[in-house]
This record gives sequence, structure tokens and C-alpha cells, in this order.
Amino acid sequence: PDAAGLQNTDPEGFPNSFVRGSGGLYLRVGTHIETAGGESAAPHAPTAVKGIHLHLYAEQVIPEKAIAFGGPMTIRVVENEGQCREFVRNISEDGSRVEWGPIFLHAKPVASNKQQTAASGTIEGSDTKPGGAGFATKKKAGIGGDVAYNDALLHVEGYQAIELARLTNRTPLLWVRVDPEGLYGGIGRITTFQQDACVADQLFHDGDATGQLDAIRTLAERPFRIQGSVKVTSVYDARVNEIPVRVLGDCLRGSVALHSSIPHTPAIRAQAALAIAQWQNNKAPASRNVVGSDSWLGLNLLLQYFKERFENDSRRIMPCKFTRKVLRKNNGEYQYLDEIKRNVNIQRGDVDIDCEEDEEYRVRSAVVTAILCIRAKDGQTPAKVLKFIERIICSGDGAAVEGQISDALMDRNGRRRKRVKIADDPYLTDGTMESSTFVADSLMADALLALCHINVRPTQMDPSFHPVLKLMQACRRLLNWSLYKEETLLENEETARSGVGLSSARIAPCAITALVSLALLRQSTSSSATKAVLIEDEATSPHANNVDEFDDVIGTNFYSDIFFKKPQLSDVTRAAAAQAVACICCAVDRFKEKSEGPVGLLTALEFLLDGIIDPTTTMGLRLSLAAIMYDACTGKVCSVQRIASIAGCNDLGVSGARLFDGPLGGCKGGDNGSSLLMSVTELTNPTASSVNDGARKGLRLLKFAGTPRDKEHQPFIVVRVAKLATKLWRTINGDTEVPGAYGVCSRDGNLRASLLMLWQWIWPAGCPAIVQVQSWREHEKTEQYIRLGAHEVMQINEDEKRSAQAEEIATAELKRVVNIELDRQKWRSEMALKAYQKHTKEAVVDSAVSQGLGVPLPLVARDETWKLGGWATSASCQRRAKGLDGGAAISKVRLKVASSAGET
Repeated sequence: PDAAGLQNTDPEGFPNSFVRGSGGLYLRVGTHIETAGGESAAPHAPTAVKGIHLHLYAEQVIPEKAIAFGGPMTIRVVENEGQCREFVRNISEDGSRVEWGPIFLHAKPVASNKQQTAASGTIEGSDTKPGGAGFATKKKAGIGGDVAYNDALLHVEGYQAIELARLTNRTPLLWVRVDPEGLYGGIGRITTFQQDACVADQLFHDGDATGQLDAIRTLAERPFRIQGSVKVTSVYDARVNEIPVRVLGDCLRGSVALHSSIPHTPAIRAQAALAIAQWQNNKAPASRNVVGSDSWLGLNLLLQYFKERFENDSRRIMPCKFTRKVLRKNNGEYQYLDEIKRNVNIQRGDVDIDCEEDEEYRVRSAVVTAILCIRAKDGQTPAKVLKFIERIICSGDGAAVEGQISDALMDRNGRRRKRVKIADDPYLTDGTMESSTFVADSLMADALLALCHINVRPTQMDPSFHPVLKLMQACRRLLNWSLYKEETLLENEETARSGVGLSSARIAPCAITALVSLALLRQSTSSSATKAVLIEDEATSPHANNVDEFDDVIGTNFYSDIFFKKPQLSDVTRAAAAQAVACICCAVDRFKEKSEGPVGLLTALEFLLDGIIDPTTTMGLRLSLAAIMYDACTGKVCSVQRIASIAGCNDLGVSGARLFDGPLGGCKGGDNGSSLLMSVTELTNPTASSVNDGARKGLRLLKFAGTPRDKEHQPFIVVRVAKLATKLWRTINGDTEVPGAYGVCSRDGNLRASLLMLWQWIWPAGCPAIVQVQSWREHEKTEQYIRLGAHEVMQINEDEKRSAQAEEIATAELKRVVNIELDRQKWRSEMALKAYQKHTKEAVVDSAVSQGLGVPLPLVARDETWKLGGWATSASCQRRAKGLDGGAAISKVRLKVASSAGET
């Protein structure tokens, strides 16, 4: 036992750790391939074993106050020429680095040295077919010879990016997959460091979607600074450091793998689009004004895909189609209906017409989000991105609604033309074919939500003009049109006959979110727009005058009118309006000093709590308002955009991933891909930074008002905080102002838990403002006491005190069990640290120990890089700082294969 009396035993294995673990598994696996034999062979071995060996090193990264995992781990090694093997290795339970090799590779190398240098153009190469499946014979690449891509980023002479990547691989290994069954996938992250060509092969040839996603996120962080060959910098005129993004581009375009006829699914291609944006942000130029295709390669790939898939010859954005008609012939062949020329006559008896889902709209949504998330190193959005989004927003506002209906469905009078059934087929009319057209609500919602990620400032030449003004005008028109459609739907049951059309309630919440985000961006980055917020006295009073045409959209009255509009609008629209009110209220406080009373957050919480208590509010809207209250107090109300994220995509899986990992998503095995967009700083996200600056002051007021050290706030502010806490506490307990009535939380456990979580975040040890007001009880009959509203603050009498004491006695046993479990978790989280401290005291010197193999490693601090999702990068930097990364500070570990007796 140690000094504290706890038994310092080995941590428990994986099954129990999974049940009781306070953290997940973080595992880094490194690969190294070398030729065994000769100098690499063991000197004392009777015979040298020659061949190519794969060395694997596994290191468990244990952060502070986390536990060590242990147990079996499956490794899948895929070689060239179709060889696949699986091995079972163990994770060390003390958090030490272990070796999982060597593994003999039997296949031939994917590419030879001669083929690689010939493709690079450094020497004349013969027309030789590289080893391994999937390669076709190419022409030799001399200086100024063949190229793989033209100026339009299109393939030349059939080259695919996977072919170029495989030319950089001079080993038999195609890829290594750790834990392919996903045994540890639900509780941790596993990242494998292998060369770019291996990751590209995994993306195109691994049939598991999880493995494909891991490969996509790995390629987004490539290339490594040190490649396998320092002499080869380009392959068929394509630079080696650009091959990862070109592989992702082929995946996005739906290019099939070599010798395969099935492209990636839309879900994988959507992730490829987000990964391209992540790669572009990592390799972005210094300024948004930098020009050149090489500087914005990832952006150009995304724009090219959108242009060729969703624009016609006249550069008009085509509406979205959710289904496609398929003509299936009697011989088994099929062809999509929209790919056939309109003047082709089809006999009904020769084909069968089926309908299948077209999920290309999911890829388009990801592409729009990815394009809007691209930034330069200075945190600014490129001008090319602004022009792209302006085309989408301005082409789909209320003035262009008839453009959402195809000309083929309109008659000369501008009315919808009815379909004529011929030969019992509703889609064949007079030998011509008309494709079904849908209102592009999904594209507009995606574009509006993506507007929250742009960051641009006025130029020094014209500081009065802000680049977002045109976008704000389009958002305003779209919002007015969407609200009109909702009102018409509520007023007229037969909306389809009104000529307006049905409203999906997707555009309005996204338009509200985009409008308030752009307004705050303009206000926080332009000195000429500061009065738009400063006019507010307490963030709810009407404007005294109008500064410009956008003055009302920066005030809370504009959005509160939407929230209280009669008849009531949809829940998502009202929730988006409430979120906009919270953002503006918090932004007001950043200009106020402590003595002025930053009450913006307090006002927002009062507004949201009144909406929850309102009996006409639905149960779903109450939960949304409670979530907004918590977001406002935790600095996420503007950066997360919860309401628009859920309402815009209408997909809980996608929106849930967005809330946890940001707009560019993340990977269960690698680092987070959205660190740039999730860091709320003045440089990267001035809108969310301005909201959070005010929210910090408001949160300090809620926590500090009424304390004995509080000499800053006036009594009326203390009473306001106490009244809010009283109303919140009574709401949590299901009480109402009407005796005998049930509160909103009396039959809604989810809402009670959400509000209780908010209470614990603001006042974990009780509200000091309530205690301060209760100390004024001797003045409760005075006029000033009543004028301040102190009589509305809850009081505690002797009966309530006795009830509280009885409740404490009843829950004493439950608290004891909880404390025991907390102490157990604390003890288990210290075991890895105790093991490392014990090892450092013994100071055993050994060749393996000196390399950090088989010995406990120090814990990893949760620094800023870790908090942003870059756990692998954080661990690498901290290991290298202590000389424990196996890099330059440590001599290279070279395993030597000995005789069959087992010596190494």
C-alpha cells in the first residue's frame, strides 16, 4: 500500500474499464518498414533472415486524471497482391509503449525505385507496368513530358490520384488497420501513422465505412513533413504534397477505385468534402487576397465539383432532386431518366420505370458547408468564397421564387402545367420526358447556416463598406419570404391553392441565425456600425433612431416580435428567434463596465425562462429554450448555432456530430478537423468572441451579485438576480404562482434535469443574491423593499427547514454510495501516475528501457491543443519535449531478427 493506504495494483483490464472507466482509450500506433538481413540481422544468429519487415509500435496516451486500458487488440495487415492477415496483440495496462512486430511481408513492392523516379520526371523511364493490382501501363515521364492534371483540375490520359499515390509506395504494405472490429471504437480514439499511399489504398479498397472515414481524416492532415523519398517531389507533374487532397477529390467526385465499378457512398463522399476543407485550412496561404490555383487547390476542387454537378450551361444553380427515375430494360441494363435526351421515344413495353433515392443532396450540403469554412492563415474568408455564396443566396431569395419551378412545368400564363398520363405512365408525355423539380429549401438552408462561418472585414480603402451587406440584404428577403409562407400556411388550410406553396420551416430559422450572425460580424469588425448595439439601454428597449437600413436587425425587438407573433409560428422559427435575442443581449454587455451593470445575460435568461413558463409553449420548444439558456452561460450560444443546426439539416446524426465536432466534423480515430472553426477568438470568430465577452461579464454578475465582497452592483440588480433564481428554482420544483396548479416541470423530467443542470452551473453552492435579499427581511414592510420587488424573492420558514433536514437524512445513504464511487474513480485515475512515479524512483538502465519500451510513460497534460481535439498532436509535442517520442532525441530502434530460438 502507498502512503494513503491504497493498494497500488495493476489497473483492471478492458471489460471492467469499459464499465467503470472515467475516460476513453487514446492509442497511437506507428509503422516502420525496413529490409531485414545483412546489417539488420542479428550478429549472433546462425543464419540471417532476409526480407521486408513491418515494425509496429503502440503507445497508449493517458491524459491527466484518466485511466489506463488493457486487453487484446486485433491488427489487420493488408499487403500487395491481395494478401491479408490478422494478428492479436496486447495493450500494456501500465501505459507503456510496446512493440507489435516484426511482421514479415511476403508480397512484392507496389512500385520500384526505377518506376518512381521515372514517373517523377527526373530521369527517362521505360514504359513499365508497376507491380501490384490496379496499375495500367503509362507513358514515360521525361522532363516536360506527361502530366496527370490539366489547368481545369481534370484527369489527363486516365490517371487517377490513387495511381499517383501508389507510385510513391516502394513497400509491399497497402495499409494497416488497428482494431478493425471496433471493439474499442465506442470508447476511445486510435490513430495509425503510416505513409500517405497506405492511407489512400485504405480509402479506396477497404470495404468498411469506418476504415474509409479514418483514412479520410488522416489524409486531411497529410502530407507528413518527411516523405519516404526526399528525391521525388512530383509524380507525373503532380506534386507529392498535393496527392492527399487529390485523392480526396477523386473520392468526392465519385471516382471508382481501380478494377472496381462501385464508387463511395454519398455519406463517405460528404465526409471527403469536409476533409478537403480541413486540408485547405491546414495548407492555406497567409492572406485571403493571395491568388493562384496552387494556393487554393482544395477550394478549387470543391468549386469545380459544385459547378459540374449542380450548375447548367448558363451557370444557373439547378434545384435539388431527392429521387431519380430509372429505366430498367429487359436485358438487365438500366439508365437514369434524366440522362436521356428529351427527343428520345421509349416504348412502354421495353422498360420498367422504378424510383430510387438520390442522396446527392447530402454531398451538396457538405460541399457548401466545406466551402464556407475555408479560411486563410489570417482567419479571413477568401473573396472567391464570398462570390460563391452570394450567387446561391441571391439566386434563391423571395424575388426569384418562380425560378425554383422549371420552365417545362409552366404554361404561357405562368401557371403550373398538369402532367398528362400516356400509356399508363405519368412520366412519359408525347414522347418527351420531364424531370421532377423540387423547391431548393435544402440548398438554401445549408447556405444560410454556412454563412455563420464566414469571417471578413472591411478594406482599408473603403472602411465604411462592409462585404457582408449584400448577404444581409438577401438574408432579410429570404426571411421575410419564409415568414410570409408560414403565416399563409397557418391562415389558410388549403395553402397549395394560394400560389405561395408549402413551407418546410427550414429556411426561416437558418435565415434568422445567418442574419443575426452577419449583423454581429459587421458590428464587431466595423467602427461605423458600433451604434447599432450601443443604442440599446438594456438590450430590450426600442431603438431611438435608425442608423441605416440594417439597424433593426441588430436589436432584440426585431426577433422578439417574431417569437411573440400571433398566430404562433413553428417551434424552430421561434427557437431561432429566441437564440438571436440571447446573442444580442450578451453582445451588449461587452461594452459595459462592472459599475454599469452588465445585465444582458440576465435579460436573456429572463426572456427565455418566461418563454418556458408560458402555457402555450410546446414541450419541444421548452427543451430548446432550456438548451439555449445553458449555451448562453457556457459560451456556445453563437458558435454552436444549435437551433439552425438541427432545423436546417433535419438529421439528428449530422446535427449531433456538428454540435460535438464542429462544422467540419471529426474522426473517432484521429484529431478533430474543426479546431480553427471551434476556437472562439477575435481573429478566427469575432462574432462569437463578442457574444462570449459579454456573456462572461453577465455570468460574473450572476455569480458575484449579493456576495459579502460585492460593492459594485446596486440593490435593484441584486434583486433582479434573486428574482430570476427564485423563478428558476420554483420552475424546477414544479411550482406555479397559482395555488394548486401544476408547473411545467411537474410532469417533464427532461426539462427539470436541463434547468437543474443550468442551476448547478451558475450557482453550485447556492445563490448569494437570494441570501442577501433574505437578510433584508426586517425591512419587508417598507416601501423601498416593495418597490425593489424583494417581496417576490423566495423565503424559507421553519417548516421548510425541517423538511430539508428530513430530506438530507433520507438521501444520506445514497450520497455515501456516490462518494465511494467517486473516490474509487479518483483512485483508479491515479494508478497510471503512481506506476510512472515508481518507475522513475527505481531508475533501471536498459537498452529497451532507454527507448521507452516496456516502461510506464508520463501522463499527458490536457493543453489547449488537446482541448481543441488535437490529442495526437498534443501527445507528440509533449513526448518530444521530454525526449520520449522515439525521434531525434532517441537513437533509432532497429529490431533484429534472431534465430528460431527466439532471441532478439
